[in-house]
Amino acid sequence: MPQPGHLNAGSFVDRVAACIDRRALPAPGAKVLVAVSGGADSVALLLCLVELALQPARRYQLGVAHLDHGLRPDAAADARFVADLAAEFDLEVVCERIDVAEEAARTGQSIETAARRVRYGFLQAAAVAGGCEAIATAHHAADNVETVLHRILRGTGVGGLAGIPFQRACDGPGDLRIIRPMLAVTAADAKAYLTAGGRSWRTDATNADIRHTRNRIRHELLPLLRQYNPRVDDAIAKLARTAARAAEILAEVGQSALADVTVDADPGQLALDAAALTRMGAARAAETFCAALAQLGAPMQGIGFDHIERLLDLPAAPDGRGRVELPGGLTVTLGHGVLTFGAAGTPEEMDASDPPFDSHPPCELTWPGTTALADGGRLVVTIYEGAPADLAAFFAA
Repeated sequence: MPQPGHLNAGSFVDRVAACIDRRALPAPGAKVLVAVSGGADSVALLLCLVELALQPARRYQLGVAHLDHGLRPDAAADARFVADLAAEFDLEVVCERIDVAEEAARTGQSIETAARRVRYGFLQAAAVAGGCEAIATAHHAADNVETVLHRILRGTGVGGLAGIPFQRACDGPGDLRIIRPMLAVTAADAKAYLTAGGRSWRTDATNADIRHTRNRIRHELLPLLRQYNPRVDDAIAKLARTAARAAEILAEVGQSALADVTVDADPGQLALDAAALTRMGAARAAETFCAALAQLGAPMQGIGFDHIERLLDLPAAPDGRGRVELPGGLTVTLGHGVLTFGAAGTPEEMDASDPPFDSHPPCELTWPGTTALADGGRLVVTIYEGAPADLAAFFAA
């Protein structure tokens, strides 16, 4: 692989390398797909990884992916820029165009949300096709600050305050991961790195369009907050790191509690002891619900505060029955002291009036006769010896 040139900004490369080494991302020799838009951040990420890949202890195998969102007339020039950059270092490149505006209209999502969904879907498909172990994106420290503020404005919990993780698993089977080696550096650091090496990059004019919420945060809200605290970016970054540690502990609490209250588990379904959930208190119960939903593959980004509050209220339903619909086609039902999580509209779904058989402890039946059940109910067994034609009259008696 050719040398990337004299990019005399070793401190930038060293800081990215330190982030990689602290978190073991990516592993030495890993095949990594680098998401490159053509902007300064992603160009800096690619050139930095090219430098690091030359080190014998790393030897990353790099590929490049570029997505044209179909939102700008000069997007084709961006794609050519990225293709030429990849060719300079003899790297394979995958370029694709998807009409994000059309996708947003079709799904009813905002342009920002549709773009994110489409972009990650494209990157994951390209990585799987290329046999990659990781997808590297150029999110940096300022992106993290903006993400935390965005989530605060929309409403978030401790997990949301943690901001962008350095790595996360991709949706679906396999071990493919998304990694962010630049979260410890800034956009200014990336541009200084490129400028020192005489490198150019593409400029996306839509980044200045304040019709988009994230751009308003970047260009309006953050400058205002800096008037109150010139180091507000650092303060928010520290909050994110603290929240990430707290979220990790809370997730462990939820997993442990889930094991304690699970009375039945099948693929796509969980049954939890409602009384045990009530006894453990709202804080632990909330984390238990999050653990259960995550285990069932619920879209956790779509599970909000109000959803969890409704689940916390469910065990105390006055008639012992209830139902909560959740994003992703999940339904939680209460019946006979059991909360059942399942996919709505499937055979696994359990209606509130139809609890799982094994929600009752085993007991010896009186045959014929009446057997008292643990929940206060009773089971009556009667032997019928008449003709089939008289069966309806027998039950009506």
